[in-house]
Amino acid sequence: MVQWFFQSVSRRAGLLLALLLLAVLVSPARAEDTPEDEAQKAAAKQALAFEKGLTRIVGYYRRAKCDKGLKALKALLAQHETKPYVIGRRAVLSDLARRLAFGARYKQPTADDVMLGKVTTWEPAKGRIKIHYKREQSARFRRPGGGVTVFPADTRGPFLIQVWGKLFPYETSDAPWIKFVGDTDPTTKKAHAFDVVYGSPKRTVNDRDVWLPARITHSHGRTRKVVSKKDDIPAAIGRPYKMELKVTEKQVVAGLNGKLVGKAKKPKGMWGWVGFTAPSWTTLIFSGYIEPAYVQERIDKIVQENLREFRERYKREEHLPAWLFEAASAAPTVKQRDLPVELDQKHWSSVRLVNRQIKNKEWEAVGKQLETLSQEGVPAPVVAWLEAQALAGQGADEQALAALDRCLGATPDFLKAQLLRGQALGRLRRPAEALTTFQAALAKHADDPQAYEAAAFAMLLAGRADAAQKIAESAARRGVVSKELDALALIVVKATKGPQWPTVYEIKSRNYHIVSDISKTACVEASKLLEQALTSYRVNFHWVTRDKSRLFPVYIFSGQVGFMQYVADLEGLMGRPNEHVAGLYSGVLKQLLIWNLPDKQDMLETIRHEGFHQYLDRFMPDPPTWINEGLAVYHENAESVRGSLKFGQLHPRRLALLLEKGFFPLEEFVFQSHPDYYKGGLRSYAQAWSLIHFFKHGKSKYRKIFKQMVEDMQTLSAREVLAKHFSPQALREMEPDFRAYVRALKP
Repeated sequence: MVQWFFQSVSRRAGLLLALLLLAVLVSPARAEDTPEDEAQKAAAKQALAFEKGLTRIVGYYRRAKCDKGLKALKALLAQHETKPYVIGRRAVLSDLARRLAFGARYKQPTADDVMLGKVTTWEPAKGRIKIHYKREQSARFRRPGGGVTVFPADTRGPFLIQVWGKLFPYETSDAPWIKFVGDTDPTTKKAHAFDVVYGSPKRTVNDRDVWLPARITHSHGRTRKVVSKKDDIPAAIGRPYKMELKVTEKQVVAGLNGKLVGKAKKPKGMWGWVGFTAPSWTTLIFSGYIEPAYVQERIDKIVQENLREFRERYKREEHLPAWLFEAASAAPTVKQRDLPVELDQKHWSSVRLVNRQIKNKEWEAVGKQLETLSQEGVPAPVVAWLEAQALAGQGADEQALAALDRCLGATPDFLKAQLLRGQALGRLRRPAEALTTFQAALAKHADDPQAYEAAAFAMLLAGRADAAQKIAESAARRGVVSKELDALALIVVKATKGPQWPTVYEIKSRNYHIVSDISKTACVEASKLLEQALTSYRVNFHWVTRDKSRLFPVYIFSGQVGFMQYVADLEGLMGRPNEHVAGLYSGVLKQLLIWNLPDKQDMLETIRHEGFHQYLDRFMPDPPTWINEGLAVYHENAESVRGSLKFGQLHPRRLALLLEKGFFPLEEFVFQSHPDYYKGGLRSYAQAWSLIHFFKHGKSKYRKIFKQMVEDMQTLSAREVLAKHFSPQALREMEPDFRAYVRALKP
């Protein structure tokens, strides 16, 4: 079940320790074994026993035996007190203890806890429910006007709705009826609807027969047609009655008091809301398929409220010993220097000026000042270090590496240069070299928490959560503690385990590993959408080979509250989500995060938009922000045609916004920084989409430019790509062409 939990606990450390212990046990004792050898064997045996015990406790968690798990955890830690292999797992233990404590305090809510009626059947994987309502339990029924009472959840499959009333009405104008309204038809862009009027039996008024036939009316947009009619109504005025509406894949069937009063053909795939008007109604029973998100979101809301309350009260010291978090030393044993070598007093003002220029991103001034420093005789390692910072700040990581190599060639133990080198290598998707650089830095600065923080975070960004976890665990084993390092270690746990869900469903498709707290069906459906989109991305944008060892991780949340809480926990590292509150891609965790929206079209767009970010991050280390976001918007509203996606459709909402708000000048827009782009809000997204559309569907010369830009982005920094293709002259020529192209688009 919770495979994400076992990846850290048993598969890596447990397997390695098992192999080590096996080698020790099968090897014959040697006469030359020293006491140190024996001690190592004993330590390996103890470490393996600890990992086995930890795996057993995880089993308690996944079987919802959290009280037993807490007791077992306390006993296990007492048995292995202060051992380095335990301290190294500090973040994992903290996460596990918190999960167990929460599970022990709160029970998992059920559908019966969140629905006002009495739930007798609930299958969350399919959305199948049977629920009984008394009239007084209908507080959550919507009443949009006209006296109609709407069942609270939208239908998503065949259903039967039954309504009992005390007295069948006397007036024909009060005849009971049920209305069934479908979602907008994706082909016609209009909604189908059925109105079922149950009529009124014949009666004599002033020597004249009065009655109302039972009828079914089908509407499609503004077109209305009576498709079924029956004069003989099986009901008696002033007597109890029961009306029914059964909806299958192919038809709508109406019944009154157990007898058929009409039926009609139904468009395939039509589902939506159902409402009714029934004078003196007393009881309603709904049996069938609803949108699961309606129930799941309400369950999630309770869970997240419990989590909020739990976090306010939770104290880790109640479940974990103090020795697990003690620092070995008060400060790093090797002092971290600001510069690679000592400076003469006469050079300090010039160096401070460059530092200020780098901080303010005055890149042209920095270049001139660096030349001045060399002429003044500032040591070459210092000039190289300042140059490396300026180049990295502009996104020119390849050139920064060359400057760092000059700096480190003269001062190989200068920590800041080692860390910047590792970060640059990570951004360039060279994680093995980055890890080697960080390991060399930590070997010399093994007690510096900032070194561990920078190394672990850089490896997360490089997509190596496993390496980040090893770095965080090595800091813990050495007793290196800081508030920032503790927070980062828990983020690393999130990167390897995902959200705190007591019940987890997962599947692995060809390219995706999808995990959810909803159902396996939700995972399967998401995998189909993602695989279809990925194939289209590859064919229409750039081919990326399949990597079996690095499936794209995806987490689907049952409700918005849980999703937003998970995102809020990460804001310190990834910032606030900018537009898609329905989902986002975390470049830190490398996770696609989606919540189960009731509006499936919105969810489809979100999956395609954020899924494109995840796809692009795999092979383009540094795309300009407007290109990254513009391409995501371009791909979000694709149209499915014969099993494949067709891109390039207009985005009326985006287009209308841009024409209303006006254009950003291209000379400003294409060179915007990441934060400046998002300050523009929806207007930035609209212009980014329209600019991508211009490059993809405009004049051939612009299509050729864009094709070359895509190739360049795989090897060059964003700054270099923009400088190559958007010179002042090119922008002056492009601006009027771009604006004319957008104004000519027809929403």
